[in-house]
Amino acid sequence: MKNNITRKAMYEAITAAGIMLHPCNLDETAPADETAMYYLNTAELTGIYEDIAEEHTTETEEEEKKPMKHEHYIINAAASILEARKDRSTWAKAVTVDALELLDNIDEAIKALRQKYREADEGSAPHVWDMLNSREQLNAAMLNGARDWNQYSWGGCALVYDGDIAEHYCTPSELKKTRGGDRRPNSREEWLDVQARALSQAAARVKGAIKSATLKTYTCPDNNTWGHE
Repeated sequence: MKNNITRKAMYEAITAAGIMLHPCNLDETAPADETAMYYLNTAELTGIYEDIAEEHTTETEEEEKKPMKHEHYIINAAASILEARKDRSTWAKAVTVDALELLDNIDEAIKALRQKYREADEGSAPHVWDMLNSREQLNAAMLNGARDWNQYSWGGCALVYDGDIAEHYCTPSELKKTRGGDRRPNSREEWLDVQARALSQAAARVKGAIKSATLKTYTCPDNNTWGHE
């Protein structure tokens, strides 16, 4: 088990346990004097160190111990569904990459929503589950403030350079034909229009993946079936 125990935390915990330490320099990076080191070693041998380590685990470990919110089970399941796709064409693979990025937008929207209501009044937080069952709210979360996918693409929310867009969606032969994006993709669209079209398809995939994920049954760490908070 990793831990991030400072000398000060060790000192305070051992003192609370009834072992007197010499008031040495408690800076984490500074060497302790011989008296303090002796008691630190003694504490480790007597098992006190393990108790302290349990109380001072890193924040990352504490987060990992917390039960995952029900909606995050769905987000993770939807991501797995998207990643498991057997896309063959360059276009299809690129759209799946876009879908995973849009799924991240939804995840961030959920976190922001919970944080907003937690700061105001935790008891008044809306049921995020409703968001995952609303196509309109899902669209709004994926669009991240944009009006539609044209505005999302043209507004700089995704790739902005023609060459990058062409490389993302085109096969090698298509890329050569358009000179790496220097030429228009076709007579009707600009490269940002192509991206907007792909993002629209990606959004549909995300909604389909979330719908499939909600039909599955997962068990939360507290042995309750998610879907009922």
